Amino acid sequence: MMLLFILAGGTSKNPTNFMMATAFAAALFLFRYIYYVFEILNRHGGSPNAILAIVLCWIPYLNYLWIPFLFWAWKSEFNSLNAKNEWRLPEMPTWVTITAIVPFVVDVIAEAGPLRAHFPTVDRVVALIVPVTLGIYGHMCIRRATMIDY
Repeated sequence: MMLLFILAGGTSKNPTNFMMATAFAAALFLFRYIYYVFEILNRHGGSPNAILAIVLCWIPYLNYLWIPFLFWAWKSEFNSLNAKNEWRLPEMPTWVTITAIVPFVVDVIAEAGPLRAHFPTVDRVVALIVPVTLGIYGHMCIRRATMIDY
């Protein structure tokens, strides 16, 4: 879905209805999965609260800090509960979490900084890398969250 968004000119200054609908659908999927994995952690004593995690994602400017924090919080909470409860599940690797956080932060910096003026094609590359890394990271989070529920 994100590939269609990018191929349709997903980072242009005049977005079409299709591009807007695709971006909105991608955000809904992201927030659904954030809620899902944190809700499972909450049932087993983790934090932050799943609803609070989603609500803070919608606060302008705070979300630039909050979303990467959620990735790190998921890794930390999952690994902590895994060790404390002796579940013997594979740990969430730190390098994978950092790999998911870095493109998100680069995308935020590229939007606000002079990088866009010097490298106009970077937008499309970063716009493709971010959903791919978030998709891989999200899949790993969901797999581990469903392992907890067995």
